[in-house]
Amino acid sequence: MIDPNVTPQDTWTAADWLHQAAEVLRRIARNATPGPWRWGDRDVDGGVLERHRTTLEHVPVPAAFPAVRPRHDEGEGVLPGLKDPLDEFDAVDSIYPHVHANARWITILTPSIAESLAALLDSLAEDAEQTLKAGGSIDHEPYRSAVTLAKQIVEAAQDWSPTA
Repeated sequence: MIDPNVTPQDTWTAADWLHQAAEVLRRIARNATPGPWRWGDRDVDGGVLERHRTTLEHVPVPAAFPAVRPRHDEGEGVLPGLKDPLDEFDAVDSIYPHVHANARWITILTPSIAESLAALLDSLAEDAEQTLKAGGSIDHEPYRSAVTLAKQIVEAAQDWSPTA
């Protein structure tokens, strides 16, 4: 495998992108709160904000989800383990139609799927290497989509700053 700190990305092969994305997923998942994630889950491991949040905004603003506010701010009271208060706000759907879909998306893509996805990317990388060694082509599916996904994962990880 290549050293991503030494080898320029414009020289990476499809297999390099796939292996690198798999490594990024594993590295980030290792340090994240393990899944599955659920809104208001009183049994969540390591989710300090989730276990101790006290209020949720009536209407979310462009911010990290869930939008946590200090106790002295107005908001709908939330206790972990209770029904998601956003389910009760009919107006939220009309003003911010993506709130519920965003929450569902976030809860599906948890660190608990990282190893399976990483193994799939590694497997496709190995298949791509074997196909090329045998004189075949990887300019078709599933390689094309897998490499696109791998590039998105690697580039998103490069844009992320642990201090931000």
